[in-house]
Amino acid sequence: MKVIKSLGLTLLASFATASIAGYPLHDAVRSGSLDSVQRALCDRRCDLSKHDGDGNTPLHLALLLLEDDTIAKFLHLNGGDVKATNNDGSTSLHIAACMGKVWEMRQLLIARDSVDMQNVRGRTALHYTALAAAIRNRPFDMQGVDVLLKVGAEVGIQDNDGRNPLHLVFTCRVDEIGGADAVVRSLVRHSVDLEALDKCGDTPAHVGVRCLLIPVATIRLVLERGSRFTTGDSAFEFSAGWNTTSRPSADYGNPSWS
Repeated sequence: MKVIKSLGLTLLASFATASIAGYPLHDAVRSGSLDSVQRALCDRRCDLSKHDGDGNTPLHLALLLLEDDTIAKFLHLNGGDVKATNNDGSTSLHIAACMGKVWEMRQLLIARDSVDMQNVRGRTALHYTALAAAIRNRPFDMQGVDVLLKVGAEVGIQDNDGRNPLHLVFTCRVDEIGGADAVVRSLVRHSVDLEALDKCGDTPAHVGVRCLLIPVATIRLVLERGSRFTTGDSAFEFSAGWNTTSRPSADYGNPSWS
């Protein structure tokens, strides 16, 4: 068993090299061979909706394991269950968002995959694609953010830690960040709640200043849009604003992505 942790989405996938009894279609997907997948469907009449021990359907595995999208497209177009959830509570849309697969995201949304469905951590596809765009800074990750926002993804949904997508973007490490500016601007344009409090009582700006892992200029974007620090937080405001060399104490700690 191998556990893949990508942007906080824990995904379970078996990488056994031999065929797994009872899951021939999953094994065919894992091989990366479209011919094997087609044979499994035609000759063995495999169930496209069958879940393996980790709760993954063949479509989940194709999105998770394969860089090429041919098999994922084939499974989707031939009736793969787009609303199925795995043991993590994640749909195919969660996985596609996390892996930066924009074509698949568009197709899953056309198939009416729930754009705001939350997994066991309370996170939606927007949480993951916002993180992907901020950290990886690839154009198609930002396209994923735009795709979800255009179909009405709710920017204010908070996960089990009380964090909306903007909170999560502000926990990215500065040496990994690239596209945070564009993501923040996009979320702000779509009226993300700048004053939303997570379970620690922090707004996104608080998180940004406490961690100070992203450029101060990006934190400034939300301050200039009206985000406020509560009484007693003037030291944080000073550190964030307005002195780019300041580093507040690291008592907030680094967020856990596991």
